Amino acid sequence: MEQHPDDQKRIAKLGIIPSIQVRRNSYCICKRSNSAQPTHATSDMAYALDRLGEDRTSRSAYRMASLFPTESTANTSKYPGPVLGSDFPVEPPSPFEGMYAAVTRLNPHTGTSPAGPQGWHPEESLTVEQAVLGFTRNAAYGWLKEGTAGAIEVGNWADWIVIDQDIWADKTGKSLKDIVVKETWMGGRKVFPLSGGSSAGVKQTKGLKGFQEILYGGIQWIIGGRKGEL
Repeated sequence: MEQHPDDQKRIAKLGIIPSIQVRRNSYCICKRSNSAQPTHATSDMAYALDRLGEDRTSRSAYRMASLFPTESTANTSKYPGPVLGSDFPVEPPSPFEGMYAAVTRLNPHTGTSPAGPQGWHPEESLTVEQAVLGFTRNAAYGWLKEGTAGAIEVGNWADWIVIDQDIWADKTGKSLKDIVVKETWMGGRKVFPLSGGSSAGVKQTKGLKGFQEILYGGIQWIIGGRKGEL
């Protein structure tokens, strides 16, 4: 589903969260809970023009920046912007590949796009900050967990990761896909690397098994009703 430019403005005003498959051409508009997938646009960009045409790909399909609130809507709505995520295993689970695709509009595996190094429809590129917020604060909002998750704050769940570089240093976002996770903490406990394991870190593209184990453990932790706060 595509959104008319006028509807894109209404989304923020009404506080609706768009579920954007930005690596595949599908949209769902829901009152909380759904997510956008930046890697969908970079999967589909090779054939989207042939299937949808220039007008649709440039005005209503694969929107991202257009769905973030403007200064005027930010003052009248709690809507923080699109929730970013992945429908793994269809798309890669790495949030950093998703952030890379959202900021650069380039394929995270090849670093290319049919439009060249500037990315595919760069007018829809997010800033690094918007991409990070989409996977953290906005995700918590979509999950009805604002004030509990999505930020490292007193009273929130003590969940965070330690990475190998300053995520804000590269404004182009091109280094996002190369970020290495050194540690993962949930409920104030370190769950990765496992006790006795290497702390050298695992690249997202090669650490799928470890990521799945951490994700599964996190789900079990939530279902079990255990609480961990700062």
